[in-house]
Amino acid sequence: MTPHILVIEDYAPLRELMREVLEEAGGFQVTALGDAEAAQPLLLETRFDLVVLDLGLPGKISGADLARAIRASGINAILFISGREIAASDLRPGDRSLRKPFRMDALLLEAQALLRQRDREARAS
Repeated sequence: MTPHILVIEDYAPLRELMREVLEEAGGFQVTALGDAEAAQPLLLETRFDLVVLDLGLPGKISGADLARAIRASGINAILFISGREIAASDLRPGDRSLRKPFRMDALLLEAQALLRQRDREARAS
């Protein structure tokens, strides 16, 4: 089964580039959204294997708040992206992060590593 990745990034050109790289180079199914408000209902309706989450989202729901909702929905594989330093308090063991600007091959490698880690943890339990 093809892993399904949710990308949440407010800057449309970057969001579309990430979607394209993850779909075409990674072979993943990707849903890409621009804000946390649009993502929240999807977390209840759709099974995602990985979330790529911009911590600096505009709007009423911050990236950190959305990360808590993501974890509450049962998704433990989160790749955080941010233009600023990512606080250790935002990360849990096993989380990964990329600081903007980043190379698209780094995005792909981090996503693949997180999915492999998730698969190993699922087999071990």
